[in-house]
Amino acid sequence: MVRSRLKNKFIRNRNKLNWDAYKNQRNFCTNLLQQTKRNYFSHIDIKNLSDGRKFWQSVKPLFSDKNMSGNKIMICKDEEIISNENKVAEIMNNHFINVTKELNLKPDPAVNENITLTEIFDKYENHKSVVSINVLHNIPENLFFFKEITTDELEKVIKDLNIKKGSLSNCIPAKILKENSNTYILYLKKIINQSIESSTFPSKLKMAEVIPVYKKDDPLEKENYRPISLLSHVSKIFERILFNQISKYIEPYLSAFLTGFRKGHNTQHSLIKMIEQWKKLLDQGFHIGVIYMDLSKAFDVLKHDLLLAKLKAYGFSYNAISYIQSYLSDRMQRTNINNQFSSWEKTYIGVPQGSILGPLLFNIFLNDIFQFVTKCSLCNYADDNTMYTYDRDPSKIKDNITVDFESMDLWFYDNYMILNPKKCEFMYLGKNKECQEIQYKQFNLISKATKTLLGVVIDRNLNFTDHIVSLCKKASRKLNALSRISNFLNYNQKHLIFNSFIQGQFNYCPLVWMFCLRTSNNRIDKIHERALRLCESDYTSPFEDLLAKTNSLKIHQKNIQILAIEIYKCLNGLSPPIMNDFFSYRKMNYNLRSFREIECENVNTLNCGLNTLTYKGSQLWQQIPDFIKSSENINLFKSKIKQWGNFDCPCNICKTFIQGLGYI
Repeated sequence: MVRSRLKNKFIRNRNKLNWDAYKNQRNFCTNLLQQTKRNYFSHIDIKNLSDGRKFWQSVKPLFSDKNMSGNKIMICKDEEIISNENKVAEIMNNHFINVTKELNLKPDPAVNENITLTEIFDKYENHKSVVSINVLHNIPENLFFFKEITTDELEKVIKDLNIKKGSLSNCIPAKILKENSNTYILYLKKIINQSIESSTFPSKLKMAEVIPVYKKDDPLEKENYRPISLLSHVSKIFERILFNQISKYIEPYLSAFLTGFRKGHNTQHSLIKMIEQWKKLLDQGFHIGVIYMDLSKAFDVLKHDLLLAKLKAYGFSYNAISYIQSYLSDRMQRTNINNQFSSWEKTYIGVPQGSILGPLLFNIFLNDIFQFVTKCSLCNYADDNTMYTYDRDPSKIKDNITVDFESMDLWFYDNYMILNPKKCEFMYLGKNKECQEIQYKQFNLISKATKTLLGVVIDRNLNFTDHIVSLCKKASRKLNALSRISNFLNYNQKHLIFNSFIQGQFNYCPLVWMFCLRTSNNRIDKIHERALRLCESDYTSPFEDLLAKTNSLKIHQKNIQILAIEIYKCLNGLSPPIMNDFFSYRKMNYNLRSFREIECENVNTLNCGLNTLTYKGSQLWQQIPDFIKSSENINLFKSKIKQWGNFDCPCNICKTFIQGLGYI
């Protein structure tokens, strides 16, 4: 304030006396601000930066523009902006409870809260999904039932509780439960076994506090928030026990293309499966049509009675289904906004997002959809469904997609779900101009040049230029933020922030885009070089010297090691089923030196043939010595491959380009 007053005084009367007074006060304020920043960053403990809530509170606001759950939430209703947190909590809670009424779901005139299981089974006996499950699997009745838990099993579940996870207000903290398990474990074991025997889930464990988490677009619209349910830690113990038993039984019946919420599966596996297949088809001269589909409020509209009927078709016993029905029914929730709560309301449909058992039940409910897609291939991850087909005749692509798009739309309608028309998009991979549009009912889908799927920008040429440009822009913005505060950070702090926020931008699904264009890889290297110069305060050494100085690798070299690890997993049965046919050992009649080499297919084109994981991966695998390939376990292989690091990558990124000669 003094500085501003002196500045205004100088502007009114420009003489040396006024200028010196303003300049001295300005310099004083600048020095004070810099000293305050130094004090702030010097008192940040490196231990807090490496892990924990203080890390996010201290550093993340400087590098992330994402909305934090603790921020004040305001909602626009009837052209009025409501900021009172109690009122906002009530509005949010009513919206989450009644969200299904705003969707055009299939009406169910036979809704009855007191309906018995026998009546539910009779109601859905001829439902298409139930019939298809019975026809495909033909599972005997009463094959699965919940077993009583042992003390060792319960002790392991308690030991695995995550003390950093949020929970219901005023519940026993996870840390206390873990530290004092020996005092109550026998009593809890007795309660759990009685609950399983009586098929009754404790009503006090059905209480949930919902935290609205901002997704995107207008933050004043309640539709742009996702409800995350916080449950008590004791409820999570119950759910984990049920999850372990159900998952072990149902896993063989789940489709390999159902990749969400399953152990050992991730988004990279789903994307690799589709994109590698598309590249091979384009390499062979096929045309490809892809439909990207997204469900509206998928978890919130899951119909309980239809789920129970499907469980019966999968061989669940009457008592097991009754127990799951008890878990789903009479659940209560309230919305929490900065410790201001709405009233408790009863939920009648859906599974809680943030629960342990909810995602598994969602997968079981969705699993039979693959039986209704006959002309196309389908890959699912949570509520994202990607359907694609291929043919040498582009006109047949439209026909195939239209047939299966109609089948899926009917399946969603019959299963009380609905597609989000705003998020359904079409992409044509090929050169035919006539196959650029798909029309079905209210869907008029024109082929897009790019599409963001599971966090990766996919383009028609499958070279991921747009995706890498997006990654580099994000990394560059965070690097600029780091440069502004680098003078106040020590060496370890700068490297930690670099690894977390800048280099971390390139750690998501790297095998999907690693064989990109040379110009795209140069963008990544420039960001990497700038970051290392800033962290090392070295602005003269070559990039290679900086890498050696920090004992690090280029992003592409690091991705090569990741690819080698993925190949080892595929060859040794450690990858999910969706990756089983990617890499396989070469079939040989004799035990020769090359018996550990993998099959390499013939290819025709550069981008969609030579630059595929399967082709380049087979060449990279041949370079690895046998003593590394024959490692007894994955951890030993990772250690050896990182120590070896002598890959001679055959891709154009790693080759030298000479004008007139090409890549050598």
